[in-house]
Amino acid sequence: MIGLGVIGENLSLNITSKNLPISVYDKFHEKTRRFYEKVSSNLNITPTYDIEEFVKSLEKPRKILLLVPAGNPVDEVLTELIRHLDKGDIVCDCGNSFYKDTEKRQEALQRRGIIFMGVGVSGGREGAYRGLSIMVGGDKYGYLVMKEFWEEISAKVDGDACAGYVGDRGSGHFVKMVHNGILYTILQSIAEAYDIMRNGMGMDVDEVKTTFEDWLRDKLASYLLELTVEVLQKKDHELEIPLIELVSDVAEQKGTGRWT
Repeated sequence: MIGLGVIGENLSLNITSKNLPISVYDKFHEKTRRFYEKVSSNLNITPTYDIEEFVKSLEKPRKILLLVPAGNPVDEVLTELIRHLDKGDIVCDCGNSFYKDTEKRQEALQRRGIIFMGVGVSGGREGAYRGLSIMVGGDKYGYLVMKEFWEEISAKVDGDACAGYVGDRGSGHFVKMVHNGILYTILQSIAEAYDIMRNGMGMDVDEVKTTFEDWLRDKLASYLLELTVEVLQKKDHELEIPLIELVSDVAEQKGTGRWT
């Protein structure tokens, strides 16, 4: 595992909970130290503090997961990493990379005999620990080599793994891109529904919350709507008003939704 942000840490714990060994590395060594201090009793985790040490700690053919920010950080890691890799090693970018960037990286690494996979993952912090939805794209052989691994760490619905091969080249990140676009659309729809009821129809927060709860019992039910109801239930204990009334009406975004 390269990258020990929130998702990287939790996915590492998910992996070790399946009795699988893992080596971890982050360019910020303090992150690695802090993470290992928290889990030092876990004999399946090997901390490393430079790329060469990290690569040497892995069995061949090596299987490496990247969880670093999209764009230049991915290229910076790959530039350093590929000097130490051998033919047949597999590198999986599990971040939110643009699918065309993934395809360029696949072509560059393929010339060296290294398999590069673009893997879309969804589920956030909790999903990384308990099980993700996993969209694998790239070389079919690379997928088959790691098929059992992806299914092991994925979420399960009715006993079926939420992991699968979605196609060659940048397909994994393409599917995740579409997923992100749908996600932002649903979020915007919920926000506009709230605005119409709250500011257009004069409903108070509790009335809006009750309406959303009614929707949860119908075909409009969704995880995002569940989270919305949860947010609207929160109160400021000092002022005894809904917490939503005190939150700045601004939402930041990483820009991935605009790729769709």
